Amino acid sequence: MKELIVKIPNKTLLDTIQSAYPSLNFNRLSKYTRENKIKLNGKKMPLNTKVSLGDKINLYLLDEYLSSSPISLDKKDIVYDDDLILVANKKAGLLSISENENDDTLDKRIKEYLHSQEGSICHRLDMGTMGLIIYAKTSLVEEEILKAIKDRRLQKHYVCITVGWPNPASGKIDTYLKKSEDGFVKVVKENVEDAKQAITLYTTLSKKDNLAYVDVEILTGRTHQIRVHLKHISCPILGDSKYGIDSVNKKYKMKRQCLCSYKIQMPIFTGVCAPLSNKVFEIPKPTFGIFD
Repeated sequence: MKELIVKIPNKTLLDTIQSAYPSLNFNRLSKYTRENKIKLNGKKMPLNTKVSLGDKINLYLLDEYLSSSPISLDKKDIVYDDDLILVANKKAGLLSISENENDDTLDKRIKEYLHSQEGSICHRLDMGTMGLIIYAKTSLVEEEILKAIKDRRLQKHYVCITVGWPNPASGKIDTYLKKSEDGFVKVVKENVEDAKQAITLYTTLSKKDNLAYVDVEILTGRTHQIRVHLKHISCPILGDSKYGIDSVNKKYKMKRQCLCSYKIQMPIFTGVCAPLSNKVFEIPKPTFGIFD
């Protein structure tokens, strides 16, 4: 936790924080405010609030998010590394990639670690989702992996906690999704313009109270797919501030969605990625402190 004492009054809370920590852009600060990680005199306040001399601003953030210097990928977050790819375990709260040059992202951390600007992340996870991401070290490798993803030959498995028990306990969700102007992704009919098919397989692993521990495999990679699909069957993800249930999130003190990409299985490759054929990358499935 960092504490700032206001020395210049009549500035906004946003301007005061950014003066001290330029790396914190508006979008990131807005998210931290929603997550109750920024407080003015002990209270959650809008970023446009005018501050007064002597006010105390508390930032409940890790030091790495306050630094303006490039952050390198932590070696303990590397799951696999060879001449073709790097597989990293992304932390919840870290962007996968961003067009904003001031944002801290997994893509930037990997480039800093590799001391190279060549290469790119092959797929993304939502900021609040943790887990495995593949980074291709060359454009040829990226092209082959992206084709495998497009052809649904690369298997991606997740684990999550849902509010409510899926019924049936195992099943397939096959709908069309579209991102609306308000930023939410919604289930729509097939003939809606720009609608894209999304297919999710799920299996309930265990139950506790009104919660379920669920294994998920996605056959398509649409924005917010798992979160929207589970909400669609009346089982939103615990901790999801966008599609979840606020009262339940507060009850369990969950500020990030309980969702993790824990396993990726590669298909058979015939090109440059042939050495990666059938490889499986996996991390222990998190229980999020509930299904221990």
